[in-house]
Amino acid sequence: GPYNYLGAFTECTARGGFVTSVLSFNENSFINGLVGGSAYWIGLRKVGRTWMWQDGTAASFTNWRPSQPDGCCGPDVTCTIVNYANAGGQWDDAGCTTLWRNPTNIVCKRAVQ
Repeated sequence: GPYNYLGAFTECTARGGFVTSVLSFNENSFINGLVGGSAYWIGLRKVGRTWMWQDGTAASFTNWRPSQPDGCCGPDVTCTIVNYANAGGQWDDAGCTTLWRNPTNIVCKRAVQ
């Protein structure tokens, strides 16, 4: 790393998975513990006006930090990063091609075989 969202997507796809979804507060806390306090991408993308997981389902649980998502700053701000710098594991929208917050972890999820 560091990885932008597209890099994380490529790595997860190559391993037969997808950039992680986060479906509950407990899952959010579990993943935060795994990555040890650094930023990481999750598979939540803005499609039109709806935030969708990579599998096409709409987000029912979110953990946005206050005033997020705000669409700042640029046209490709349709991805989601879990931000540790000032948000304790809450979420920010971010540009899919950016290295904002220096995300060095990739968290992939795949179905149990």
